[in-house]
Amino acid sequence: MVNVKLPFYEGPSSAISRRFNEKMFENNAYSVPYYHNGFWWTRCSAQIWNEISDFEEIGRIWLKVIEEVKQEPRRGRGRIEPGEDPEHPY
Repeated sequence: MVNVKLPFYEGPSSAISRRFNEKMFENNAYSVPYYHNGFWWTRCSAQIWNEISDFEEIGRIWLKVIEEVKQEPRRGRGRIEPGEDPEHPY
């Protein structure tokens, strides 16, 4: 298992985390995104059948996903604004 810092510099938000998950699933890939100590990270775990190319591919997909999420309009960059997250409206 390895933790990799993602090149995404907005603060924590459940809306961002949700978009990361949705975009990763759209690309038929997944590794856990999480925010810790001021940075976004992903945790990639290896199995016996994984090859280096699998890690290279997840890296390429993460770069694509991050660019797509950066381009999406959001209010209050870095934090959730009231009503922005339909699952947790405050």
